[in-house]
Amino acid sequence: MSTPLLETERTTEEIREPTIDTPATSRKLRGLRIERLRAMTHAEKFERMRDLSRFVEMLVRADVRRLHPEADEREILLRIASRRVPAELLKRAFGWDVKDKGY
Repeated sequence: MSTPLLETERTTEEIREPTIDTPATSRKLRGLRIERLRAMTHAEKFERMRDLSRFVEMLVRADVRRLHPEADEREILLRIASRRVPAELLKRAFGWDVKDKGY
């Protein structure tokens, strides 16, 4: 039987440090990674999260451009926002109807 990618039963300590385990991930490497994360300053953790957020934003923007290559910058921003902002608020604030124009 293979090891699941995401474990469903975790201790409180493990929940603070989420990981995706694969059979190739050794306990020693996972321990070193957790040790490094714990040693990071708050500023380093913030910087890491900011970098990850920017990376996700880049991926979402690329997905919108792939799906809507004709979209201008305003439309791209509205389509990105439509993935996070409630549809009714987006419609009231910007006139973007998700039901009509999509995500």
